[in-house]
Amino acid sequence: MARRVTPEHYFARAMQLLADDGYPALKQATLCKALGVTTGSFYNHFGNWQGFTDQLLNQWREERTLQIAEAAAQATDPVDALERLRDMACTLPYRSEAAIRAWSLTDPLVARIQAQVDRERLDTVQRAMDAMFTDPAVAEMWARSAIYLLIGFEQFETHPHNTRRLTWALNKMLEQIQAERDH
Repeated sequence: MARRVTPEHYFARAMQLLADDGYPALKQATLCKALGVTTGSFYNHFGNWQGFTDQLLNQWREERTLQIAEAAAQATDPVDALERLRDMACTLPYRSEAAIRAWSLTDPLVARIQAQVDRERLDTVQRAMDAMFTDPAVAEMWARSAIYLLIGFEQFETHPHNTRRLTWALNKMLEQIQAERDH
């Protein structure tokens, strides 16, 4: 009897493959083998590889960008919003995210979703910064700096699950932002 898996199983395993071996490892046969299912199961869930890719990237965007933005929007003040964003940034699957960013260099669909995620994340941080600073240019520079820090961490850090350095850097950034706050 074949193992029954859900689309969420496929997505979780795909993100693990991306984290472990980068986007070149993400292949239908590899994914099915890792899950112990047939390609028929894959086609039943997604129709084709493009259907899978679309759903995977949309699920990643929903869970790792839109839900984070929603949580930050529920904050009672901008510092609380920034603290929530810091905490959630440290839970991102950064090795998978680095692989998605590399994948976006070769696939226009992935590039489109990656650019959308970057814009949405910047907008989320920008809203909190706008509430901290009266000068929109200052708020924008801090928001961009936070995004640059996150992307740099994702691209540079190689030790799995080590967010200690990211937490330290984001805490230092938050301290500096609070010291310069003008509201």
